[in-house]
Amino acid sequence: MPATPLIGPHLCLEPDYIPIPSDMRQFFPPRGEYFTGVTDDGQEFTMVVAQAGSNAIHTPEDNSILGRHFRERMGLPSGAYVTREHLEAYGRLDVEFRRIDRRTYYMDFGPAPKKGAAD
Repeated sequence: MPATPLIGPHLCLEPDYIPIPSDMRQFFPPRGEYFTGVTDDGQEFTMVVAQAGSNAIHTPEDNSILGRHFRERMGLPSGAYVTREHLEAYGRLDVEFRRIDRRTYYMDFGPAPKKGAAD
């Protein structure tokens, strides 16, 4: 699955967005076209590609929705400054996406299994 990194200042403060690496921009719908993101933990978000150069995904009804979701998954309070160490402790530095259909994408932010854990 294509993955987009979550490292950088974009996760430090709400509102938040998911950056789109240049090699993934054709994977998502055109800028401004709404689509549904279905998460690995059963949430659904209306999302849109935005910003100059179509280089980010955000939730159009409230930019803080994604930030709250990621922080809740990592056990951090709303608005907390997210560091690389938080992401590493959680077990993910990225979000994986899989296209289900033209307007629906599966978004995986589940933590990686801990080393030494039974399969």
